[in-house]
Amino acid sequence: MKKTKEVVLKKLIKHDLGFYNNLVDKGFLLEPINYYPPKEGGLKKYSYPSGKRDISSLVLNSKDKVQVQYNKSSFKSFCIMTGFNDLEVIDVDNKVIKNVIERKAFNEEYFSLLDSHIENFYDKFCVVESQSGGFHILFKSKSLMPCHKVSKLKGNSEALIETRGLGGLIHIYNRIKGLEYHQIDYISDEDRKMLFDISKTYNYEEVLKPKVRKQKTIQQDGITPWDDYAEKNNVLDVCSDDFDIVKHGKKSTFIRRKGADSAFSGYVFDDSGKMFLFSTGTIYPAETPLNSFDVYVFKHHRGDYSEATKQAYADGYGDRYKPTKEILLPITEVEPLEGVSFPLHILPKSVQTYITECNLKLNASVDFMAVSYLWLMSVLIGNTLKVKVKNGWIDSPILWISVIGSAGVGKTPDIKLILKPLLDLNSQEIKRNIKRQKEYKEYQDLSKEDKAVNATLEEPKKTQMIVDDITMESLIDMHSQNPKSIGIFKDELAGWFKDMNKYRDGSDKERFLSAWSGDSIVMNRRTVEDAFVENPFIPILGGIQPAIFKEFQTVENQSNGFMDRMLFCDPKKTAKYQPTEEISQDLIDQYRDVIYQIKNVVDRDMFIAEGVVDSKIIEFTKEAKAVYNKSDRNLVDLINSENELSNHAGMFSKQRTYIPRFALILEFVSNIYEDKHIEVINDNSVKDATELSNYFISMAKNNKIESKQNNTLSSFIAKYKDKPIKELTKLTLKQFPKAKKQDLADSLDISRKTLYRYSK
Repeated sequence: MKKTKEVVLKKLIKHDLGFYNNLVDKGFLLEPINYYPPKEGGLKKYSYPSGKRDISSLVLNSKDKVQVQYNKSSFKSFCIMTGFNDLEVIDVDNKVIKNVIERKAFNEEYFSLLDSHIENFYDKFCVVESQSGGFHILFKSKSLMPCHKVSKLKGNSEALIETRGLGGLIHIYNRIKGLEYHQIDYISDEDRKMLFDISKTYNYEEVLKPKVRKQKTIQQDGITPWDDYAEKNNVLDVCSDDFDIVKHGKKSTFIRRKGADSAFSGYVFDDSGKMFLFSTGTIYPAETPLNSFDVYVFKHHRGDYSEATKQAYADGYGDRYKPTKEILLPITEVEPLEGVSFPLHILPKSVQTYITECNLKLNASVDFMAVSYLWLMSVLIGNTLKVKVKNGWIDSPILWISVIGSAGVGKTPDIKLILKPLLDLNSQEIKRNIKRQKEYKEYQDLSKEDKAVNATLEEPKKTQMIVDDITMESLIDMHSQNPKSIGIFKDELAGWFKDMNKYRDGSDKERFLSAWSGDSIVMNRRTVEDAFVENPFIPILGGIQPAIFKEFQTVENQSNGFMDRMLFCDPKKTAKYQPTEEISQDLIDQYRDVIYQIKNVVDRDMFIAEGVVDSKIIEFTKEAKAVYNKSDRNLVDLINSENELSNHAGMFSKQRTYIPRFALILEFVSNIYEDKHIEVINDNSVKDATELSNYFISMAKNNKIESKQNNTLSSFIAKYKDKPIKELTKLTLKQFPKAKKQDLADSLDISRKTLYRYSK
């Protein structure tokens, strides 16, 4: 065997013969390392083959050849060829880290990451200390590659971490942790990827700044827009909605793509501030250092550096040019109505107390809870009660309510403070139905003989009262089995709007419009029998963000009366610190128990014949009818008034229907809390219903006013979008002096603090 290389090896250990024979039995390919006495004053030298190897001359699965080499006086140890027997090795050469303290810190961090992100790491890998004080991590993989560099530090040409794969060679040292050499086995592709991903996070690579086409309006004498942007913005601030911070390392911050299953997706260097991703599942380039401007380019301009530079300049980055003075046409602003709040006094005292305590102790919105309570009562009443407005007009207390609030203000938690008792009962019914379905399936699988000796089981009906994500077809099927009511409650009402026509083009919206009016619904199907609901009762409640809600205020939804059927609740709630006081658990339990009792009373008195609830018709007293007629005439006057906007007419018209519905619910609540049955609707309930209608009218007006002004604002900003952001901000403030500063900031896509700074 030709001696092609000589090296100094101080830590080689000669294991016993059985150790090497064991490796041969496991299929490893060995090469001998021989010792040569040093010359006078010289160092010990060892020689082993390298370069192009003649495989036929190597020790391959032969204990006899192992013993021959082992018995030679010059024999010191064996090397293992990587790549054979699917052996792959990560070689950590930490001697490139000159500082001993930093080297120790790197070792601790690196293996801590491996151990915390690869389950049972030391049960899968063999870890040994190498000649230089670095480490070998040994494993088997079907995905092994030729030897290559994985990571190198800034200013170093030598690799910190590299692989030993096809054609590689490693010395055999003493294992320090993990598997023994002969126990090395295959790892999963996921574990291998994680091992390499963690190793890549220590790589530093300089890249050239992409060439950016000069813009005619950009002054290039001073700082450029991209350099100015990169200096003033942090990478993580630009892409904070794309990544989460999972760990702060010694020299970098590890980040993970939101929604990713992996431990992390990349890191941000502490010294340069650049982001490096090894995950390809993002809009950003992988394995390329990115500064904040690079991230901005791919996040907001699809990788177009030219457009990004132009926009950055318009946003105030880089040297300025003197803007020309603009002549602006005046815009008339309509101020929203002030002091709009829910008339809490129309609800029972105990409910007022519960809502007030939740507001004081949990920062819950009075408005969010109060409208949710009305919806809850609507679901509980269902088809058991109807209101007779006049001969030929009998209506059901169906409510469609949109709770509007910005993200993070707690719409859903506030709503659930009211709905929780019914949601809990609903969950119990779902679980009970799953159990019944399982029992029924087991019964159906019985033979005729076994069925004859067992009690007959009828197919169970689904008895849940509330659904969140369901097709119209499934909704009708479920409603036919629950003729009293099926409430739709969605945390995010946007899903209901979007799914309206998801499953059958153009038909679902029309069916919901009919359901609001209580008209029968039929579903004609080819494959299974038709579904029919004679008296649909489908109240709807959900939360939605203001910006998203505006997207659904289309011409179509306005013209078909869809939006006018919605009752808006937008009290402009803001996030607040939680109070230190606790709400009484007894109060929560009392509220829950009352809701349970109301449901039991309603269901106990309900009578169903041939799948249809026998509704009790409730009429107005003479005094109540007079109050209602007055309220109705006022609404008609508003519809015809020249002082009202024409697009308010549809909303006023739907309130003519809502007032009797409100009156029925309020009369029911008033009686049930005094343990009485409702017989008629009194004038006080109609007065309260009218006040409630005025509340929703005010909310709707404010919503329409804000929607129109936001459209005007958006059009104005779009018209002058090429101006620098600071100049555009001043123009917008001048043009819309009465607009809310938060709305202006949101439309300009800047923070309120920046808005105030630019306004000076």
